[in-house]
Amino acid sequence: MSVVLIQFGLWFLRKLLVGTLIVAVGLGLYGLFLYLQENVRVEVERQHLVERLHGELEEARLAVVDLESELDEVHDAIEKARTSADAAERILEGLESLQSYWDWLFLSTAEREEVKRRKQQALKRRNDNRLVEETLRDRLDAISFEQASIQGAIAVLDSHIAELEASPSKAVYYGKRAWERVRIPLMVALFLFFFGPTLWRLFSYYVLGRLIGLARPIVLDPDTQPRIGATTSHVSVDLPLGPDEVLWIKEEFLQASDEALKKRTRFILNWQIPFTCLACGLYELIEIHNSTKRSYSVTTSTQDRPTIEVAVVSIPPEAGAVIRPRFLAGLVSEGNHQLKIKRHWRIFSLQAWITLQFRYFEFRGPCRLVLAGSRGVRSEFLDGVAKDEPTGRRTNQDSTIGFTPDLRYRSTRAETFWSYYRGKNPLFDDLFQGSGAFFCQEISVKGRAGGVRAFWSQLWNAVTKVFGI
Repeated sequence: MSVVLIQFGLWFLRKLLVGTLIVAVGLGLYGLFLYLQENVRVEVERQHLVERLHGELEEARLAVVDLESELDEVHDAIEKARTSADAAERILEGLESLQSYWDWLFLSTAEREEVKRRKQQALKRRNDNRLVEETLRDRLDAISFEQASIQGAIAVLDSHIAELEASPSKAVYYGKRAWERVRIPLMVALFLFFFGPTLWRLFSYYVLGRLIGLARPIVLDPDTQPRIGATTSHVSVDLPLGPDEVLWIKEEFLQASDEALKKRTRFILNWQIPFTCLACGLYELIEIHNSTKRSYSVTTSTQDRPTIEVAVVSIPPEAGAVIRPRFLAGLVSEGNHQLKIKRHWRIFSLQAWITLQFRYFEFRGPCRLVLAGSRGVRSEFLDGVAKDEPTGRRTNQDSTIGFTPDLRYRSTRAETFWSYYRGKNPLFDDLFQGSGAFFCQEISVKGRAGGVRAFWSQLWNAVTKVFGI
């Protein structure tokens, strides 16, 4: 019941966190959309206003050009009117000089009439030209006033346009400010994004990898222990249960069993390590007890994953095997012996920091372990090798299931840089030396999840590896 409540609590917490994240992201994105939409609208209006003001400015400048042309024409007309008026004035002065007594005395009547007529014409011409000049001067004043008004309007338009062009939208403003402040860190980040992984892999392989060879291996139990046994892996394995033997098995690996065996639910495999059991799936197990005096059998096989095969490792008394619990499909406690799980911590070991595994679980015999691995479980037995000999057996670190505690366990650099650089192999392989056995799955399975799922999956695998799970 407690496991069900824990599962419900974890499920509810995940749902609550995801729901809160969805609401926060939704509100943030919609708020950003509104902000950008408003800035785009304001920017479009500003651009339209600038274009309209530019049009008005162009019209005003064309009007000024027309006024200047008209002003030149008026100046020319005034000059012509003044010239004509001056000519008429000179004619009048000449005619006035004829009005002296002696000049007038010797003129004939016809000549006197002609002088009067010419005098009247000159006077009319002078007056008309002066009137035209006054009219043109009034027009000149009007044009000058209109020109000054248009020049003032042009100055206002220039100022308004300059102000609009000097004050872009907030998005552009903040974008420029952000670029000015973070362009150097951003360029560094881009450099690290594109070239950082390659530089790091080169440093890790050729520098860190060489230094790792100087670290001492991990030996959990230096004493030689009895030899353990292991079967060849198969898709299904018949597991015999003798009198008083108990099998704890994950439900997905239970294919068939004899009816005479007693079955019940085991919520947690070991209450001394409840969180470890929850993390590696060793909860809600099926406990099968043979309370009879004869032997029966249980068939183990996965029901959902066709690539998984199982093998049985037999651990005699006074022996043990270090196993990652997540590879356990089940285990058998023989006779009246209780299951014993020993924990080893190696916090101050350089090898532990290299592999990021600080805790190791050792299952002590007598017992049998049902191991599950992708494409099968391979058991390899090593004969005694002198400590000073650089020999041993190398295996992919992602494939390692477990080993006997009397082996010397260490990490060694991957065989080739290219395989590590391309992600085909991890940086370090596991190297086992000494006399004992180790177990690994035939192929390492990292999963094919993408994006966020891949990130959280890798993070979870890293966390569980730290605690030896």
